[in-house]
Amino acid sequence: MVFINEMKFEKIEGFLDTEEKVKEARATLERSTKTTFKELEKAKMGSWEGAHRIFLD
Repeated sequence: MVFINEMKFEKIEGFLDTEEKVKEARATLERSTKTTFKELEKAKMGSWEGAHRIFLD
């Protein structure tokens, strides 16, 4: 398989170079993902409620 734009990786000292930092980064990602999905759900419900009101008017 040939990639058109190969991604180049380099090790950055101090960034995810220990298991503890990887666990911390994963926890942060999970929290932010949950927050994002909660906000998305609120937006979807708000949109649905707004559309419902328009339909009933």
